[in-house]
Amino acid sequence: MAAIVTLTGFVGLHPHVAFTRKGVKVLVFSVGLRLGHRAFFREVAVNGDLADRHGNELVPGCTVTVAGELKAHAFNHHPYLLASEIQVHTAPPQLSLDFAA
Repeated sequence: MAAIVTLTGFVGLHPHVAFTRKGVKVLVFSVGLRLGHRAFFREVAVNGDLADRHGNELVPGCTVTVAGELKAHAFNHHPYLLASEIQVHTAPPQLSLDFAA
């Protein structure tokens, strides 16, 4: 049984879409964690319906909580989090124009 890891932090770079060898759509982004004056980033991968539901909400700087299983890439053994849950705490910035006469 795999351990579930939960991270709360901010989205780093813009999420991008990748595809596995079997053609499964995967949304990849990074979550940054601040420790003092330093920031550490962890790669997060999301597939299936979860990727479709949250793809437009994830913008750089927004705060998220992701939970999932810690995995390692087969080719370089770098760890990443395969997310099974995502909660976006801050919405993407909205452009609002107020024209006062």
